[in-house]
Amino acid sequence: MCIFLQGCILFRRNITIVIRRYSVAKMWYGVILLLSNILVSKIHFTICSVSGQINKHAAYHIAERHVRDKRNSRKCDI
Repeated sequence: MCIFLQGCILFRRNITIVIRRYSVAKMWYGVILLLSNILVSKIHFTICSVSGQINKHAAYHIAERHVRDKRNSRKCDI
């Protein structure tokens, strides 16, 4: 076998190994990106849920205080 042909075969093997490693790296990058997106969406959902609960709780107490103040002001007028 000529040296040129051996060099071509070796070059082809090296390129194949590089492409396979690139594909594996690309796959892991995709997996990490997917997991980070899931984590960010879970954190966002949790923050929004907690914020919504706090807002509902605060709105309930503000409305309750408003009704109580209205009742107290009517008692004073009578």
